[in-house]
Amino acid sequence: MASGIATMLKTASSIETKIWQIPDLDETSVYVTAKSFDLGHPDRDKYVDQIRFELEGISNIGESVVSLQVGVQDKLNKDIVWERFYLSSANDSIYLRKTARYFSIIFEDAVPQVRWKLGAIEFWGQLLKGQN
Repeated sequence: MASGIATMLKTASSIETKIWQIPDLDETSVYVTAKSFDLGHPDRDKYVDQIRFELEGISNIGESVVSLQVGVQDKLNKDIVWERFYLSSANDSIYLRKTARYFSIIFEDAVPQVRWKLGAIEFWGQLLKGQN
């Protein structure tokens, strides 16, 4: 089954539709997602070395099978390139080491057994010069 997020833009002469494809996701899983955010600088590239996060409500990561998918893209009209990381603890970090203008995330719990929420997420890296 194909999945995605559809957006529509109505103009005076037509309606433009774009479907953003997201990775294959299991319908029995639980997700926290954010798409195409620019970390406060839409006109600049960012190098993200590390993403740190805290998942509240999970005392033992063995209670759930949680993964983090990180997507990068340079322009909003381009496809998102996804990479999946499996988490070893509820307060963890991953090393992304990617440069992009926009970032997307999906936290997925494939076997939801406990109630949890994203308590914090931090992106560590640097702001680069903009590209046109």
